[in-house]
Amino acid sequence: MKQMKKEVDALTKQLKALTQKVEKIVSKIDRPEKSQSKPKPAKKTAKSGGAATPKKAPKKPAAEKTPKKPAETKSTGQLSDKVLTLIRSTAKGLNTDQIMEQTGLSKKQVWGIVSRAKKAGKIKTGKRGIYTAS
Repeated sequence: MKQMKKEVDALTKQLKALTQKVEKIVSKIDRPEKSQSKPKPAKKTAKSGGAATPKKAPKKPAAEKTPKKPAETKSTGQLSDKVLTLIRSTAKGLNTDQIMEQTGLSKKQVWGIVSRAKKAGKIKTGKRGIYTAS
């Protein structure tokens, strides 16, 4: 019985030590959050006898963005020509999945090319999702 009491006491001490370590870690984690949000000083007004608030520094001009480099792959014109010739070569028309398989383009690229071609009147939609030459 005395042996068990000693073991329980030893475990209790270890648990207290672990609890203190965890509390220290938690307090270290909380500190950076507190230092990031600094409390704003109270504004002094003419009634309280304080000085006026200082003026803010002017903003820096925005850095100029460098234009994106064009893709080193085929240009959009070449891709759209490829898709249009493919559509014109079939009498029944093609859907986007068939165009993707035959050209290797993504669905987004195919949809963009088809959409622009429809607006320009180069192709038309027969059935839903089937594109044919105008």
